[in-house]
Amino acid sequence: MGRNQLAGFTLIEILLAVMLLAVTAGLAVPAMFRLQEKWLLKNSAYAVWNLMQQAQTRAMTSAEELRLISDADGKSLWLEHKTGETYVRLAGKLGQTVDIPAGLKVRTEDFPVAFLPDGSIGHAELSVCLEKDCYLVSSREQYANVSISEWTEQ
Repeated sequence: MGRNQLAGFTLIEILLAVMLLAVTAGLAVPAMFRLQEKWLLKNSAYAVWNLMQQAQTRAMTSAEELRLISDADGKSLWLEHKTGETYVRLAGKLGQTVDIPAGLKVRTEDFPVAFLPDGSIGHAELSVCLEKDCYLVSSREQYANVSISEWTEQ
């Protein structure tokens, strides 16, 4: 008769499996962080684009002039509408602030951006960047149109 053998793994097999998992995790975690940063970049750029689209629609449907405003460092954007000779921040959903997350840079020289009742938009280019990866939100390319495109700085 043969001797009794217990089924199972040896200590060396278990250690090799744990080391393989550790190496795989060590390679995957940095890639996951980079993916999350790129997702934040894309989300922020599309939030700005969406705010500009909503401003154009609101200006046309309510027959009032609006403008897109930024704080001094370009990290917060919001809409204001013209009442008489002054501008007042919009209330409700359109009055919400689009906050750009830390680590992303916003570049433009075109603030404030005007949205007129005839559908026209002041010419503006706003780039939202993470290192060399950028999204360009622009109203310069086509009349009365806000476009968004992805590009990489050289």
